[in-house]
Amino acid sequence: MIAILSNINTDYVLRLVSKEYETVPAEGYGDIWGRILDRNSVFHKYDPETVFFVIDIEQLLNAQTVNEKSVNGLSVNDLSVNEQ
Repeated sequence: MIAILSNINTDYVLRLVSKEYETVPAEGYGDIWGRILDRNSVFHKYDPETVFFVIDIEQLLNAQTVNEKSVNGLSVNDLSVNEQ
């Protein structure tokens, strides 16, 4: 059983994964930590063996723009992927 927890919409990814694997039904997105902490959530009822976290860092940091934040002392700009 696979679960995908995310703070962004991953319905498309979940549909693709569901073709090959048994998956936990989606509960929406945005409240990852609430689903983990709530023992009555769908996440816990299915007791997944594998969990993928899909995190949009800009949404996660949310208080300011990504360019003004740092992660573990590094600027988010230092962590960016090569853009082509």
